[in-house]
Amino acid sequence: MRTIQQAIDQAKTLTYNNKHIRALIFQGSLIMPHPKIDAFTDIDPLFIVDDLNMFINDESWIELFGTPIARFNDKIDISQGGECYTRLMIMDDHFKIDASFMHVKDARFANNFLLYKIIIDKDNVVPKPSFNDASAFYVNKPSQETYVKTIQTFFFDTSYVIKSLRRGEFFFTRHMYHVLNQKLKKLLSWYVGVFNDFNINIGSEGRYLFDMLDKKTRAMLLETFAGKTMDDNFKALDAYVNLVGHLGRTIEKHLGYPYPYQTEKDMIRYIEEATCRPLETQPDISL
Repeated sequence: MRTIQQAIDQAKTLTYNNKHIRALIFQGSLIMPHPKIDAFTDIDPLFIVDDLNMFINDESWIELFGTPIARFNDKIDISQGGECYTRLMIMDDHFKIDASFMHVKDARFANNFLLYKIIIDKDNVVPKPSFNDASAFYVNKPSQETYVKTIQTFFFDTSYVIKSLRRGEFFFTRHMYHVLNQKLKKLLSWYVGVFNDFNINIGSEGRYLFDMLDKKTRAMLLETFAGKTMDDNFKALDAYVNLVGHLGRTIEKHLGYPYPYQTEKDMIRYIEEATCRPLETQPDISL
């Protein structure tokens, strides 16, 4: 597999050698401060061109990078009728390239992408980035209302996990764990936020969160990963409740927001009862 530097050089070579490519900018995690470079690091080049058809309808440019074994095409509306076309590809050497193309007339909208780095600009058409660090992606401090509502809805949604598990509706159980994860991600982001004055970037969908956690919280998070048995899933739900309690109390301590202790107490009792509740079929009813 090619190195990340070789892939960067290939994008630059394509830009220098093709007169229709007027600029090249890079996006993505690669341009973050202190990027994590490993075997799965990819490149996100955005080519500013004067003729989109030459790259969208004629894809001979891909040959410079190799042969795709899997790919996905997309179109993104940017501003005032402008469009950005993407070609996401896994190449035959298993290197991943997320290439995008924008017409030069829309280069002024590059700031819509928040963080990017200008690599080549033949005509000085690309505006300088509004941000030169990751501050655009920092965790937002929650309001008290948002904090309390997130925890209360988390506990309410645990009822769907219990119900679907008891009924054997396991695909729905998986969906509800995803719903819980969205609330857990918020709490985890606020948790690391209070220790960093909220000047911290957790990455897309919290991809950097695990490495940011202390040893205790990391271990508690791992306990929420459910196995394939019913008992495994009940234990995972208990781990969710324990982790939310830990996160919520820590955030309460730092921000002064009231943790919903009564809701927690009542829902723990509900979960315990619902786990053991007889699941017999009710008699016919009349509406």
